[in-house]
Order: sequence, then C-alpha cells, then structure tokens
Amino acid sequence: MMSRFPRLAAAPIAATCAAALLAGCGSSDEEPKAPGDEQILDKQWQVVSINTTPDAASTIPESIPQAPTLSFGESTMVGTTGCAQMVGKVIYSADDERQNIREGNRLHFDEVEFDETAEDCHGASVWADNLLRNLISADHDFHYTVNSNNQLVLELVTDEVDSPSIKLVSLGG
Repeated sequence: MMSRFPRLAAAPIAATCAAALLAGCGSSDEEPKAPGDEQILDKQWQVVSINTTPDAASTIPESIPQAPTLSFGESTMVGTTGCAQMVGKVIYSADDERQNIREGNRLHFDEVEFDETAEDCHGASVWADNLLRNLISADHDFHYTVNSNNQLVLELVTDEVDSPSIKLVSLGG
C-alpha cells in the first residue's frame, strides 16, 4: 500500500541524513591527516603527469582508454602503465635507514616486472607506458611526498636540477 503522503514519509530519513552530513562538516576539532600510511597505502593512485624534462609534454590525456595507476603496500607496488600490468617490491627509507612508509620519504624499487604490452595499446597510452617502464624500474630510487593539492609526487633521485617525476591523485581505496 502506498502512503498518501510520500514526502512526509521520506522527511525523517532526509532529516537524519542531513544531520549526519552537517555533523561531519562542522567539526573544527579534526586535524589534517599526516602524510604516510593513511594517505599512501591502501589507495589506488592515478598517474596525472609524467615529467621527464622541463620542455616535454607531461600530462596524461583524459582521452586514453585506461589511465596508469599505482597502489602501494608495506613492501609491494602493483599497477598498470595503461598498456600492461606491473608489480614490484619496494623498500622505504629515510636518511639512508630502512623505514616503513609512514616514517620514510624515499622508496627504492627492488624488483619490478611488467606484463606484455597489450596489442590494442596506441598513441598516448604507448607514450605513458614507455615513460613509466623507464622510470619505474629495479634499482631506481624516488623521494615521495604528498603535496598541498593532495597529490602523491614521486621524484626520481638524480643529480639533475629538474629530476623526472610522476604525479598521482588518489582514487580512494
């Protein structure tokens, strides 16, 4: 049997939802989350740019069929270049001492393996695949930070003034 007053029946539910939303929005006691575990682990990160040289194109086009992604664990990384799956073992450190991801600021790719490139991979996807294969490889070290735009930035450790970097945004867990 349908209620003769459907709007009135839904009103308590809407009021409860609105109250819950307002309670979360008005809290000034919450402090920003610190970089580390909660911001890097257990999330899928989408690559938004790959910077290799100051004058080279770097933004991943929105038109590519599958954007490159990375996910980090305590000692592993999994992801895709947009053309191939990849998996790796990582070691986190700070000041040349082994750390967990929460206390570290540098990661070392100990091992990295890529699947074969998909046959239907073309254009900008191939460009991203090639750059990621060159940057994310065994024995490469990256400084990692979460910047003010909540982007994960991986900067290749080199002697260059403008080191290659990868910028990623969180897609959540």
